[in-house]
Amino acid sequence: MRGSKPGVALAGRWAPVAGVAMALMAMACLLALATRSYASDVRIVSVRFGWGGYWRPGEPCPVVVDVETRGGRLTGSLEVTASSAEPYPPVPPVASSQALEMLGATRQRRVLYMFPPLWLAYPGTTLAIAVRTKQGDRVVDRRVISAGKLHPLRDVDALLLVVSGDPYALNTVAGTPVRLSAPSTGQRQGELRVANATASELPDDVHGFQPARLVLLANAPIDRLAAGQARALADWVLSGGTLVVAGGAEYGRLRAPVLRGLLPVLPTGATVARRAIPAFGMRIPPATPVTAFRLAPNAHMVPGSGGMAAVAPVGLGRCAFLAFDPTSDPVRGLYQGRVWQALTPLSASEEAWRAFARGTYLLSTAGTGPSVALLDTVLGTGGVQLPPFWLVALCVCLYVVVLGPVNYGLVRGLRRPELGWFTVPATILVFTLGCYAAGCYTMGGRLRLIRVTVVVAGGGARRAPAISYVGLFAPRQGRYNLQTDRHGEYLVPASGNPDWIQEGGLRLDVGERPGVVNAQVSMWSGNGFVATTMADLGGGFGGRFSASSAPGAGYVLRGYVLNRTGEHLKGCLAGLGGYVSNPFDIPPGRKAMVLGVSNPMRLGRSGDLFADARNAVLLQRLSGLAIVGPLHRKGPRLFVNGRPTPCEDVTLLAARVPCALPKGATP
Repeated sequence: MRGSKPGVALAGRWAPVAGVAMALMAMACLLALATRSYASDVRIVSVRFGWGGYWRPGEPCPVVVDVETRGGRLTGSLEVTASSAEPYPPVPPVASSQALEMLGATRQRRVLYMFPPLWLAYPGTTLAIAVRTKQGDRVVDRRVISAGKLHPLRDVDALLLVVSGDPYALNTVAGTPVRLSAPSTGQRQGELRVANATASELPDDVHGFQPARLVLLANAPIDRLAAGQARALADWVLSGGTLVVAGGAEYGRLRAPVLRGLLPVLPTGATVARRAIPAFGMRIPPATPVTAFRLAPNAHMVPGSGGMAAVAPVGLGRCAFLAFDPTSDPVRGLYQGRVWQALTPLSASEEAWRAFARGTYLLSTAGTGPSVALLDTVLGTGGVQLPPFWLVALCVCLYVVVLGPVNYGLVRGLRRPELGWFTVPATILVFTLGCYAAGCYTMGGRLRLIRVTVVVAGGGARRAPAISYVGLFAPRQGRYNLQTDRHGEYLVPASGNPDWIQEGGLRLDVGERPGVVNAQVSMWSGNGFVATTMADLGGGFGGRFSASSAPGAGYVLRGYVLNRTGEHLKGCLAGLGGYVSNPFDIPPGRKAMVLGVSNPMRLGRSGDLFADARNAVLLQRLSGLAIVGPLHRKGPRLFVNGRPTPCEDVTLLAARVPCALPKGATP
């Protein structure tokens, strides 16, 4: 353009670019303002411990958090971190987090679990709850709660969770002495503790029920439970919990779907007591609303209940029914301690299997048992265990003895004494590389995962708790992230592992890929992890046997097994009273069997992961008849540092089968 000014021509040429730049700057300013506005509108409304703060060391500690946003969109995470200001004992910070996404003006209630903080009850321990944004990892809001509000339970204490509309229901029975069989200390006397909740506060995860031994469904709208809550409650019973259902005037709620397959009775109608009824050491007053019922085929009356209570086994747990409502008038004014003394204790066999099904938590409270034996089996597999002491001592001796003569020979052979400063570190370097190469040859130079999953079944249940014991073998020392792709499976470090306890920064995720983040693993060492979930067994696995004493030693079993898992179980073993049978197969369907259980149980390492794990289960002499066999299924994928990693996988079925024993036999 002749005659135009250069500045004007330049401005006209770059005008579109300038316009785009200004638009981008405006969008960035708006985004910053929006981020600032929604960040200030997100807040943590309340934080409290679940179930009144009652918590058993070694078990998950539920933390209930209410989060509220007034608008906008929040994509981030909710984290709870436990730490202590006390210098001794050294308490590492352990965090648990889960994904959080909120849109618009909403309010959400989340439950986070701390796994498994044995030191959580130490003085000075606090829990910090924070909401973080996904963009920039920025803390939006933060709350702190003291662990002093926790009430630790002993292993012989029983927690009764009362689900009703009364926040003080049955508080009068708190402190009632109960006698339980603790896996680590034998039978001892403990106390009954009481916590109250409404139906809407029930967790939708089976781990949320773990602190409770009994759950009472009183005058609560149990027919309005969400699908997740109903499934979590049923899974908790199948894992060894005791569910108590109260009757009364409103017996129609007993038809709720959550009670289908659990209730030990068939309700026939509602009535009132025409006279005082003696039951559980008290007299139920006249005009008390009661529910009439008929016993289910597998149920029986509770001794001393005066015909007012029935109980039946459900999986590894039990379901009891009370014809009256203990939280309603006129019964609520009576002392009901004997009711819960009768419903709380389990038999020795039930207690042993319940402890086995809760293998994740047993690891932190006892030094022996099936859980510890299985973890030792995984970590003791070839290639995962530490080098033997004699090999380490031989390398050290060779290093001390050989270093001097080798260095002397090199200097003299080269006739250069001034190179002594170089030959010494060179010899050390060559020796170190040689030892590392030998270690890689004997111990392996690749990361290795080994997993043994045990599905603990009982009573022909279609679902059963599954405990996975995972061994991670690392060729290099460092921090590793171990995660699984199964949502709802909790993967935690095995308690007692000194590496992760002494090192801070460990985090437990319960999001899309739950697992352990920043776990410290030593070089050529195997670290143990435990995961818990529920497994489907198709139509279930059950049976019934009667035992007679063998002429020499052991037992002869006659009965049947009912295999509806859809799998042909090969290489099964039956264990009873310290004796084991020869291997046998169980095809699908019903099969009558006669088994000789006369071989003394011995644990020997054969190099076969399945056989060693099967022996580890049977060697613990679980009370009653145990049948252990293989399940031909693979567990969920495992990820190490974000990458899918192959895993040596073995799945076992450990089933508790009813067996009538000879008179006087107590295996």
